Amino acid sequence: MNEDEVIVVDGIPDDAYRSIVEESLRYAILSLAFTVNRMALNSLKSRLINIAKGKIAEKLFFFFARRNAIPLDTTPCRTPFYQVDRRDFILNDLEWDIKNNFLFHSGDLLPDFYTHLPALVPDRNSRDQWAKRYEKQIPASKGVAFLFTFMKLSDRRGNSFPRFFDLELSKAQLDLLHRAHSKYRGKAQTKAPFREEVFWKEWQKSNERKTIDFKINNFPALIITAYATENEFNRFQPLPEDRMFVNGALHTRIRNRSVPVKELPSFASLFPHLRENLQVAHFRAFPPVSEM
Repeated sequence: MNEDEVIVVDGIPDDAYRSIVEESLRYAILSLAFTVNRMALNSLKSRLINIAKGKIAEKLFFFFARRNAIPLDTTPCRTPFYQVDRRDFILNDLEWDIKNNFLFHSGDLLPDFYTHLPALVPDRNSRDQWAKRYEKQIPASKGVAFLFTFMKLSDRRGNSFPRFFDLELSKAQLDLLHRAHSKYRGKAQTKAPFREEVFWKEWQKSNERKTIDFKINNFPALIITAYATENEFNRFQPLPEDRMFVNGALHTRIRNRSVPVKELPSFASLFPHLRENLQVAHFRAFPPVSEM
């Protein structure tokens, strides 16, 4: 793909963005006790935030798709909070996973080429996402696809707390999370372990100010780049852990399979109508400002 095929989703209204963050935090709080700690994070709050970050990127993409007449279907992929996630959406008879990575750079947009970034698929063990690239989780689908997106997290590395939003948890709320985690230990359940309304009633008692006490400091754009299907999987190569890309904007800590974004087809190429009437987004200027 080319740099001018990068889609910058920066026109989502603030109130819709806030709703997306709150919905993502609600999901993360409920699902934390039933989610495997793949990133080996020690803090429950850090793990909760990590789950929410992934959901935020997913929901921002869904908002973009709805506004731009992209006919994806999320219904077959939905799972309750106490079960393992399936794929993210169905499109063109394929089941898609969104692979979002967070960037560290100054300014609203990366002052370099997004297409120089790597497309990453986790490859830590024989049951990781790369190993499952041919495993259909939606019976009616015809295969698997990965969509590669990016968001700015903060201006510098070394801070695990996401700068674009702050989350406050009372001691009682943390205690509630710890009790649930101690009981379920990241294991999915076959039936609902508790009623959601009962959980939220106890959560609300733990902080009388708000059900979820969060603050959004800024509204980073979702950057939509390339995709890969089985036609492109042979381009991916093993990537050792602890690598940096594009002047330190992206730091990988785990083993991945990887290929430069520029070597994959753009998501925009699937929908030519986006060139004529793009909503809540714009195409990336080419070349980037720093290169002009």
